[in-house]
Amino acid sequence: MGRRRVLDSTPIYDAVATMDTVTLTRSAIRGLLRVAEGDLGGALRVVLERDDDYATAGKPACDYDDPVARATLVDGLAVDGHACLGVLAGRQLPGPVAQAGQLLATVLGQDLAENVDGQFLIARRVAPDRVISIVDPQARHGRKSCAHGFDGYKGHVGIDPDSEIITATAVTAGNVRRRRCCDRFARRRPAYPCHHGPAHRRHGQRHGQQRERGERSRRAVGRLR
Repeated sequence: MGRRRVLDSTPIYDAVATMDTVTLTRSAIRGLLRVAEGDLGGALRVVLERDDDYATAGKPACDYDDPVARATLVDGLAVDGHACLGVLAGRQLPGPVAQAGQLLATVLGQDLAENVDGQFLIARRVAPDRVISIVDPQARHGRKSCAHGFDGYKGHVGIDPDSEIITATAVTAGNVRRRRCCDRFARRRPAYPCHHGPAHRRHGQRHGQQRERGERSRRAVGRLR
């Protein structure tokens, strides 16, 4: 097997719908409230200020054509989210609650910013590793080209061009660039062994003997004709 490697990547499309900032933030709060039980769940609900029980999924009712109404909704969601994180701070949390809290903190940090008046607004930026869905938080925006994007993952495969053996495979988030896999794939051993030991030689000898017998049979048939 040679030392050269060929690397190729292809999009793996995600089936979940991409969420906007409002839906993403509200869904993250709902996810935390859903897994928090007992006294912790009660403590979280006490600090919520919006008139919303966060029981149903979807985008909350709002006059989205009104900039003031939109800004009030975004600020209210951010205030509720940060209040929930304040309740979690310093506590020993079970795994699902800790994961939901971390996801909520990620969503608030990537999409929202605070202005000079202390009001939370949608940030005028795109986070480089932006979470696009609470349903599948590992999925990312990716690009097939400058003009075409996709949501989901990327599948990568490394091949030895001389032997055509697959040397490595990987699945990454959709925003991971191909060159990040190059060094790792170059050091990777083949995905399956390629031994040229006694068993391989015996198989080659048997194949050669069978081919020779076939040639003799074809020559004999030709003489009979």
